[in-house]
Amino acid sequence: AGKFTGGGKVQRSGPEAGIDAATFKLHTDRIDLKNLHSSINKTAIAGDITLTSTPKKQTLAAALADKGLRLDLQATLADALLQLHQLRLQAKKGSISATGQASLQDQQSFTAKVSVDHFDPSALGSGYPIADLNADLNASGVLAPAWQVAAGFQIKASKLMGQALTGNGKLNADARHISGVEAHLSLAQNTADVSGNFGAPGEQLRWKVDARQLSAVSSDLLGAIAASGVVTGSMDAPRS
Repeated sequence: AGKFTGGGKVQRSGPEAGIDAATFKLHTDRIDLKNLHSSINKTAIAGDITLTSTPKKQTLAAALADKGLRLDLQATLADALLQLHQLRLQAKKGSISATGQASLQDQQSFTAKVSVDHFDPSALGSGYPIADLNADLNASGVLAPAWQVAAGFQIKASKLMGQALTGNGKLNADARHISGVEAHLSLAQNTADVSGNFGAPGEQLRWKVDARQLSAVSSDLLGAIAASGVVTGSMDAPRS
């Protein structure tokens, strides 16, 4: 796939002292992602990955690029708080960006946001579908004493395989329970909806699919499908 070269330096105030500062840098001139997965276009990615450290703060930065493809990363760890200031993948005219933070203390709370702007998966390789994706995703929660998360998404006016795509949804979840589920997806004349709660006695998670244009999903499919149902029970023993 390619190779990295690099080195670093460590600063000490004296022979017996701890590390005051450290810097390490890796450089590459030719990383070919096709060697990692055959569906990805052949690449010659070049750039640097840098890690710097002081007693109070660690910083990770990356800038890697090839023609029409670029990855930028900036993250820090200080005062037991991990912050993702920037993670951005640009492929031709589209991009995926993410930010977030996570505490390493107490309840280990976290937040994350992802933005998709005119992203076309086929820009990465011919094995991926042609699309124009625009979406926002967000999540927040805690990891201790037990994980809990609240998440939501909105698919703004997009296209997938030439068909109009929109959607939105939200939910709250933990290891035993999913609540406040409201989700809707629309692809061409096909829609899917999910709503309700799941995991506790008496709760119901309702779903409905109204696929009037199956050919929009795959050219191998013809006709239409309409179905609906209810999921009950628990995480360990779901029933539908």
